[in-house]
Amino acid sequence: MKNLYIIFLTTIISHFISFGQNFMVDGIKYRVTSSTENTVEVDINTSNSTSITGSVNIPTSVSNGSITYSVTGLGLQAFGGCTGLTSIIIPNSVTYINSFAFGGCTGLTSIIIPNSVTSMGGSTFLNCTGLISVIISNSVTSIGTKIFQNCTSLTTVNIPNSVTNIFSEAFANCTGLTSVTIPNSVTSIGIFAFQNCTGLSSVTVNWTTPLSVNASIFASLNLPTITLNVPTGTTALYDATPVWTNFNIATLDINEFKYNKLIFYPNPTSNLIKIQNKTNTIENFEYRIVDLTGRIVKSGNSKFNEDINIESLTIGNYIFQIETENGEKFTEKLIKN
Repeated sequence: MKNLYIIFLTTIISHFISFGQNFMVDGIKYRVTSSTENTVEVDINTSNSTSITGSVNIPTSVSNGSITYSVTGLGLQAFGGCTGLTSIIIPNSVTYINSFAFGGCTGLTSIIIPNSVTSMGGSTFLNCTGLISVIISNSVTSIGTKIFQNCTSLTTVNIPNSVTNIFSEAFANCTGLTSVTIPNSVTSIGIFAFQNCTGLSSVTVNWTTPLSVNASIFASLNLPTITLNVPTGTTALYDATPVWTNFNIATLDINEFKYNKLIFYPNPTSNLIKIQNKTNTIENFEYRIVDLTGRIVKSGNSKFNEDINIESLTIGNYIFQIETENGEKFTEKLIKN
């Protein structure tokens, strides 16, 4: 019985000793994160910031003594301040990258985040001034606070459809960023997310209903000089939505009423509107007037060149949608004054 107790006690002590234990392999410091599952993360090594140079290939597993561990994460400040690091290969065994993992790695030029990674901490690439391109994991659900702040060489970024949140200052001061694509999976964007991205010339969004955003997201930018690419048929919606309306909105249907030889007038108006059809090939249409929350405030049937009374509407911006008798659909911004 005494021997069993000693064995049990030895096992428990061994467990606590190994958990949190640090060891070095090929110049990289690791920390044990689970002694039962035998997992480690790359740990901060302040003495190693100048010795890690060139390309680094993180292995899927490392051994310490008789135990082999799976490398599942990059810990807080794992490679922080490694200015000589130029490229890194992250294995598919890694599931998380903690805050400041590559902070201040000014020599790092490109990185691929594997699809195994589901979370990245804030400021992961803060001050990586040499970073030109990033491929983000399709499993990441958020772009953390200040994650790419001051990455002045970053030129393009494609945010995957898995992302639902872009946190504050995520791309702040990325002055080399020229274009960005935001998927419709994104439901919130934090303040100053793209502040001072002075090189930005194109923003592509994919929401059929514009996302409500704070003007500070694009602080210090001249929005009328930036092209906003929006889904077909949504131009009027974006043109009537705060912040987005300040961009140079570009789609094929930007002037779809005029393009299709339809004239919508007068606009703004206080009581009556009329749609003139220059082609005279169709006569009837159904219409809906929608407020900026998506609520239908008026609908009905009408004919081209006949008045529609909107006097009952409150003053404000609306979306006027029509569908002709042959199934064609058109949208225009309506201003009630």
